[in-house]
Amino acid sequence: MSQTHTYRIAFVIAALVLAAGCAPSADNVDEIWDSTSLALSDAQTEVATDVALGTTDSADLVVEASCEDGGSITVSGSMGSASILDTVSASFDLKADFHACESEGVTIDGQLDWALSAEVNEGAAVRLEWTGDLDYSGKYVGNCVIDMFAEAAVTGTSASVSYEGTICGFDASASLSASDSGASVLAGL
Repeated sequence: MSQTHTYRIAFVIAALVLAAGCAPSADNVDEIWDSTSLALSDAQTEVATDVALGTTDSADLVVEASCEDGGSITVSGSMGSASILDTVSASFDLKADFHACESEGVTIDGQLDWALSAEVNEGAAVRLEWTGDLDYSGKYVGNCVIDMFAEAAVTGTSASVSYEGTICGFDASASLSASDSGASVLAGL
């Protein structure tokens, strides 16, 4: 094999590695989650708009939302709210199906179940959950199992927010609490 052929083969291998993207790692899992969260946020805006305009039924909704850079997310499930005396509650139980959804250089395919429960009276309590199995390509390549929850609570002059679970096999957790006397943060990924 000539030296020219060796250089060509090395160049092709290097190009394939660069085109393949990086596998999820502890160093980039936060960027992967940010891309996923941005796509979900855009889909949530579309769902809220369709429900508010009455173009979809909140008890049995199906909404197709475009992703920022191409592809789509189909959101299906139900949303609800109630008001009893001084207490207001809201919830949703949704399934987000990603179809070549492109967000921040990452293409996402797969399914993510997404649920919320919230109650507001003299204080507020909110819980969000995400569970699913997503495939990434583009900037990052690989399969990613997501099993996360976040909670927030507000009472009087105190507030706390925390999340915990796993993203792509990596433990993720953080908590923040604040009161009229100051704030503290504990984070880890």
